[in-house]
Amino acid sequence: MWTTFTPKVCLHVNKLAKFGVPADQLDELIEASNKLPNLQLLEGTINNQKRQKMPHEWYVQQWPDVNARQAHLQSQAITSLPEQLNQFMDFIASVRKHCLPALEPHYNPQTA
Repeated sequence: MWTTFTPKVCLHVNKLAKFGVPADQLDELIEASNKLPNLQLLEGTINNQKRQKMPHEWYVQQWPDVNARQAHLQSQAITSLPEQLNQFMDFIASVRKHCLPALEPHYNPQTA
């Protein structure tokens, strides 16, 4: 089982290996972290604050009210946040499942 990673950890091979990510999953995890489902556009200050914490911790801080937090996450096509690194690929798959169909007409006009 992979261990929980600490804030400010960039997804680099050496760091991920230290957290117990199997070697055969390193490239897939790094690539997924740089794809559309993991993109969230935030202003500079807020973005820097978010990088200081795990996503689920940051969201609790930003939206302490559970209903407000859930509403915001749903507006971002996020159904749940990973609390550990070993949940990241499931998170990516879930966001992809929810947001790509909505984006399809914009990047492939023939399907609109």
